[in-house]
Amino acid sequence: MTITKLISKRIADLTQDPANARTHNERNMKAIKASLSRFGQQKPVVILDGGQIVAGNGTVKAARDLGWKNVDVVVFTGTVQEARAYAIADNRTAELAAWDMDELLGTLGEFDSALIEASGWSLQEIQSVIDPSGEWLAMPEFESKDVQSAWHCTVHFLNMADVEAFFALIEKEQSKVVWYPEDDDHRSSRADVAYVSKGQ
Repeated sequence: MTITKLISKRIADLTQDPANARTHNERNMKAIKASLSRFGQQKPVVILDGGQIVAGNGTVKAARDLGWKNVDVVVFTGTVQEARAYAIADNRTAELAAWDMDELLGTLGEFDSALIEASGWSLQEIQSVIDPSGEWLAMPEFESKDVQSAWHCTVHFLNMADVEAFFALIEKEQSKVVWYPEDDDHRSSRADVAYVSKGQ
């Protein structure tokens, strides 16, 4: 195989690989478009001599959606079978890599929100890495008077001593229902004490 020179090709003259095993969902396409818009095309699309895309199907689709007329390409010089194998390798080798999360978070922390988006990450994704169990970063404020619980669990006690120990631990009065977090719309009622006292 030989290295071919970089050339500019009209997107209209390129065709997607019908056997492309790599799919591009909406999130992926948004990331590719953000990268192209901010950084331009920094690596060429690989094509066969007839114009069929070997590697860079998502890049060409995103460029077309952005209104681009041309992209830079190199022509693959191996066999069609080798081209198909290369297309898989181009994606698979990236999947096999791993992030150094400390270095990644340190670098992303230096970026503004626009540069973070262009890098393919979102504030919510970064927060999930920092604290998988925490609330999303920049979650919009939300208020609702719906007092139905979003999630609930049932706890059964063997005896009243366990009941008393549990409520002493959480520093609440005995009641059938305990809301968390507690506010004016989510108050346990003293009327439920009798319910708990009966061991139900």
